[in-house]
Amino acid sequence: MIRKSSNDSGLIPAPKRRRHKNFDVKPFPTDCKLIATFTGLDVEIFDPKSIKILGQCGNYGNNALNYRHRQLFDEEKIPIVSQNDYQRKLRWKKKYLDDKSSPIEKLIKVEEVTVQDPFPISQSHVLIIEEAMFLQKELNCLEIMDIGGNLMTTEDLWNEFCDLKHNFVECYVGYLYLKSKNWVIKSGIKFGGHFMTYKHGPQYYHASYIVKIVTSPRTCNEHQTNERIAEVTKKTMLYLEVYHPEDIDSTKYLDNLDKFKVKEVVIQRYDVKERFMS
Repeated sequence: MIRKSSNDSGLIPAPKRRRHKNFDVKPFPTDCKLIATFTGLDVEIFDPKSIKILGQCGNYGNNALNYRHRQLFDEEKIPIVSQNDYQRKLRWKKKYLDDKSSPIEKLIKVEEVTVQDPFPISQSHVLIIEEAMFLQKELNCLEIMDIGGNLMTTEDLWNEFCDLKHNFVECYVGYLYLKSKNWVIKSGIKFGGHFMTYKHGPQYYHASYIVKIVTSPRTCNEHQTNERIAEVTKKTMLYLEVYHPEDIDSTKYLDNLDKFKVKEVVIQRYDVKERFMS
């Protein structure tokens, strides 16, 4: 649900049903150096402390545990496991770890007894490539390794991301534009866009906008399709038109991102009778 507002953004996202009293959300990680791995498709982080920092400071990345905000960030809770699950983990350890200890240390509760998890399952934290470039290039708080463990430079990442995504330059410029307006940005592929924008984060509010990056004229069918998706999901469709600098060669875009121009276009469908005759 989207409600009208008199502020600059014009729209107030509907809050989630559960109420959060603490809105002290830091926009950026500070005084830290995080390590990530570029897999060839995305950028993943495996260190639990780094995942926690990214979740608390800017809500970067995506994780199946992301929406369990209180359990993941507010306090370290020891998970409760049934006796059957514990026995299953012991069998997995014997089969896959050859009775060796796991490199991951994790405690669990089995019938009110705290024991070491015999087969802990870790989950990676996935960054979209625009997030990874922003954290590495603009904030200088993320070091990204390739599969072989070699440190990747900003130029290496830029070339890899441009090969991976044909419109990465335009999407990254749009990401920087949205970030300058203090939005929390997530992937919008679920709703047919490039990004989704949130106030504070998805654990607090529903998304305000489905963002689509465009560099060429849009057809009526595209407008109708995108607007129908936005209307059904109670969001607003936001197009970001990205204009390239005419006097700069494409090989020098990395050092001239400030020369790009971005134009906002919001498409909304409304009832004419209700708007002008009420």
